[in-house]
Parts: sequence; C-alpha cells; structure tokens
Amino acid sequence: MFWLATFLLLQCELFGAVSSGKVLTWPADTSHWLNLNIILEELVHKGHEVTVLVPSGSLKMDLKDSLINAELFSVTYSKEQNEEVLNKFLNVWIYELSNASYWEIFLRLKDLITEFHILEKSTCDGVVKNKELLDKLKKGKYDVVVSDPLAICGELLAEILGVPFVYTFRVSTANSMERLCGHLPSPFSYVPGTMVELTDRMSFVERLKNTIFCLFQDVFFYTEFEHLSSNCPWARHLTVHTRHPGHT
Repeated sequence: MFWLATFLLLQCELFGAVSSGKVLTWPADTSHWLNLNIILEELVHKGHEVTVLVPSGSLKMDLKDSLINAELFSVTYSKEQNEEVLNKFLNVWIYELSNASYWEIFLRLKDLITEFHILEKSTCDGVVKNKELLDKLKKGKYDVVVSDPLAICGELLAEILGVPFVYTFRVSTANSMERLCGHLPSPFSYVPGTMVELTDRMSFVERLKNTIFCLFQDVFFYTEFEHLSSNCPWARHLTVHTRHPGHT
C-alpha cells in the first residue's frame, strides 16, 4: 500500500496539466510559406490555435481548406506585382547568376531585394497602421508570434502586442541572416553560401569565389537594413546587431 501511494504521489508531481496556446503567425510567401505551413499544421494537430496574417497580395497562402485560421488584411500591391518580383528573382537565380560577374550579381540582387522590401514595407504598414486590426489582435490575447525573418516586421508586431516571438527560417542569400543574426558557424573556406552553386569540397579559386560572394551579400545586408531603418520609423527595431561569441 505504501509503494502504491508513493507511485501515485510521484505521478502527481511529475505530470502536470498541459494547455494549448494561441499562436499568431507572421509568414513570408512562396517557398518560405510552404516550409512554415508544415510547422503550423503540426501545431494545430497538437491542439494549439494558430492564426496566420495573410496579405491581400499573397501568392501561396491559401487556407480555405485548412484548420489554420486566416486573418486577411489589405496591402497596396497586387498579386500580379508580387509575382512579377518573384519571377525576376527566379530568372536571375536560374539563368543569369552563373554567367554574371560579382559586381553584376551584387547590383542585380540589390535592385531585386530593394523591390522586395518595398512590398514588405506595404505588408508591414497594412498591419501596424491598421488600428482596427491591431485592436482585434490585442483582444485575441496571443501567447506568441511565430515569424519568418525574411518578412520584416514580425518582431515589431510582437513588441506592439507585448508577446514573445520565435523565428523560423528557411534560407537567405549567402546565409547572411543566419550568420549575422543567428550566429551560424559558417566559415567561407568550408561552407558555401546559398546561391553560389558550390559544394563543401572547394578548390582555392572556389573558396575565393565563395568568400567574395558572401562578403558582397554581407555588405548589402548591412547597408540595406540600415537604409530601411533610417527611412522607415517602424523599422528602427530591425537595426542589425551582432555580438561576439560568449557575449549576451
């Protein structure tokens, strides 16, 4: 009898009640959304209530037959404009990258990402400048914001709502976001950057190519986000900060 009572007491101590949470999602579109959607469906399967903020110009975020809730909001760009920017990016990646010089690649990607950020600013404004929607989200009492950092503004939304946020990320060009913000160990001599089309077995010339490509992207990453931060009041929270290993 003593051992039975002890066993039951241990059960009460070790196993507490688990409650589901409310998750608000700030996603990126196209392939990034396909990656995030798998995670969100699993959260729903585990009993959490998931809501996704879906801009009117979205290409892939169709939640009509999903258990995930969709909160639609208006943006100033159309699906056609969104698709045009995407097609330009894919054309550069598939057809132009292998035949272009570093300087041409840098300038071409700079123009494309600038176009992309114009769309992202419109997406952010569609929420943070929408008082009615913000009031609705605050009343929703969400527990966390799940954000793809490719779609800037998720951390700002979390701060406005006063809730923590979690990043989930697929990939960035030359792994710049992963290295500079996430401190991903990625030495240029051993780890090829995304879009450079090299393997982990590189010759000296290929290592040099990878280093130049990644450094170009790092320069662009800093300059573009600093420009965004200085020209958009809502983006001042997005200033790039780095820290040395071991520092908090």
